[in-house]
Amino acid sequence: MAKNIKEVQEINRMILDEVDRVCKKYNICYYLDCGALLGAVRHGSFIPWDDDVDISFTRDNYEKFISATEIEWKHGDFILHKPEDFLGGKWLDYNIRIVYKNDTADINTYEKVGKKAARNIWGKPALDIFILDNTPDNVLKHKIQCSFLTLYYGLAMGHRKFIDFSEYSTFPKIVIWYLSRIGKHLSRDWIIQKYNYHAQYYRKQSGHYYFYSNFPPKDIIKRRKKEWYQNGTTVSIDRIPYHAPLDYDMVLKSTYGNYMKLPPEHERVAQHMK
Repeated sequence: MAKNIKEVQEINRMILDEVDRVCKKYNICYYLDCGALLGAVRHGSFIPWDDDVDISFTRDNYEKFISATEIEWKHGDFILHKPEDFLGGKWLDYNIRIVYKNDTADINTYEKVGKKAARNIWGKPALDIFILDNTPDNVLKHKIQCSFLTLYYGLAMGHRKFIDFSEYSTFPKIVIWYLSRIGKHLSRDWIIQKYNYHAQYYRKQSGHYYFYSNFPPKDIIKRRKKEWYQNGTTVSIDRIPYHAPLDYDMVLKSTYGNYMKLPPEHERVAQHMK
């Protein structure tokens, strides 16, 4: 078992290296993203207190990656875990996760679904995959698309083992309570199917923007210009190059603002380790 954040980061590096290997073998474009990208640019390494890794794919590249892992990981040490893979009809979020089967850590990621539902990935550090889907140039249409996704996120919360309402302010707390009460009487897989339908609603339409369709509701409203990503570039984590958005500066600014400024010391804590 990994006992500290450095050991967890080494597991994360192992997963990232495997993703990088598979993507190079099958000519698939991925991007370091969120905290992993920030760490590479600001620290030249992982953020010292970060205990997970985030990457992103466009929808087409994600589907190529799924097909590749079905070949490469059929009898391997890695698991690609989708939102519908929690046992007993449970649901945590719309993240796709990659875990290394052979090591664990004292993390709290899966407590909201319970040990039984997360049996095959319980206690395992994970690499998170986020999807870049098309969204229209028209702002109103984008907001409507995000409203549907927020609706199906709230309904899916009815399939958690428990909801920590202390995480939310008054109005969101009321909305989540009502939606989750309705959602627990609906099929989890039907809710996920509807979510995926609206996430890909503009897949065949050209436009200038992506959005991270499986981000939490408060973050999906932000759009990113497609020109920031394209075929990408490389950034280094401990002098090892990994793929990143072409204009990673704008990607990071759109997420964090002045991303080179360190957060207050009390915020420099791991998010998933106990």
